[in-house]
Parts: sequence; C-alpha cells; structure tokens
Amino acid sequence: MCSRLMSPVRAALALVAGCALSMPGMAFAADRIDVKVAFADPAGQAWDGDGSAPDVQICIVTAANKACNAAALGTCQDKFDCTFNVVIPNEPFALWVYDADPLQSDIIGSAFCKGAGKNWKVRACEVVKGLRFVTMYQ
Repeated sequence: MCSRLMSPVRAALALVAGCALSMPGMAFAADRIDVKVAFADPAGQAWDGDGSAPDVQICIVTAANKACNAAALGTCQDKFDCTFNVVIPNEPFALWVYDADPLQSDIIGSAFCKGAGKNWKVRACEVVKGLRFVTMYQ
C-alpha cells in the first residue's frame, strides 16, 4: 500500500497506518483533529434522512495538494463530535468536512487552519461555515 501513495492525504493515512514515507519538501507532524459538527444542516433538517447524526469525513487541502479523497481518513459514523488521527501539514490548509451518504455526500462545512508549525500543543482553526468548532492537537 505504501508504495502507491501519491497525495498528502494518502501520505497522512499511511503514516497513521505505520508506513515510513519520505516526501521531499513535505514536512508533517503526527497529530489529531477534533471536529464538532452543527446539529442540523443549513435548512434546519437532520443531516441524514433517518434523523441520525452525520457520517463525518474530512479532507485536508493545501496549496500544493488540492486533491480531496474524504474517505481516505476514515468515517466517524453517526456522530456530531469526531476525532481524526491525521498527519497535519506544517503549511496552512483548508479542512473540508462532509456527511458521507451512499448516493451523494453533503458538505457540512469548512475551516482554515494555520498548520502544525513549531511549539504548539492545541490550536483552534478558524471555522468558515457549518461547524461548531475545529481543534488540532499535537
């Protein structure tokens, strides 16, 4: 699996899975992101047709890597508060959050995060829309 990895999202998955990677020009810190999703969609309805909480997936998108494969980092099933063990890029990035559905996934919201950088333990991301809170932990 490790030899076929191309994107930072897949690289993040590989690092979490224990693969050793060397990616020139890409520095990563192994961390986690907590996402708190709004309790209803923008129309005030439940995220899922059966009234359950959303099936949350995330994408980390950087200026260098704009590809998004939300399923690559896993799904937080039927929850409003989710934790994703990811590899946070050192550069600023956008975090896109989705409700994974069989027919079509819905965009829950997004946030702008400053990246891992140096000497930090907890950092909040700036929520753009649809989320209650996004926090990164080192």
